Amino acid sequence: MIISLIGYRGTGKTTVGRLMAEQLAIPFLDSDQQIVERAGRSIAEIFESEGESTFRDLESEVCSEMMQRHSAVLSWGGGVILRENNRQAISGSNITFWLQATEGTIFHRIHGDSRSKENRPALTELDPLQEIRTNLEHRRAFYDECCDHVIATDSLSPAQVAASLLKWSNRQS
Repeated sequence: MIISLIGYRGTGKTTVGRLMAEQLAIPFLDSDQQIVERAGRSIAEIFESEGESTFRDLESEVCSEMMQRHSAVLSWGGGVILRENNRQAISGSNITFWLQATEGTIFHRIHGDSRSKENRPALTELDPLQEIRTNLEHRRAFYDECCDHVIATDSLSPAQVAASLLKWSNRQS
């Protein structure tokens, strides 16, 4: 079974994905981590030295490879859905969950994480909250196109989100 987790940065995809994979005793893969390992540099360094387009090309390669798995929980970078070929690939998952959170929650999670500068570079020149708002508006339809189920993560712990998603996954299998 392939379970995909999509959503904006800071919605809990990596943390929840690890919990789910552990409980299901299947592999967990994070697309951003796969990109970092392949490139040998952080996401911020890729953005700075080669630009977003190069990052998105690497992301598409990783997406194609990760979708070749037979069983895994896959956590996708927030912008993976920007390319149609990635959306089509992710739609091949057995089930895809869109993890959502409000702009304020995302802002606080991102800025409360010491790894954000390395893992979550600014995508625009906008102030951080406006960047979140603008990107969410732009990406909403793409996330919706790929997902089978939506869950708001604002007021739930990662364990609660994982438990809820596991219940939905069991219904699908």
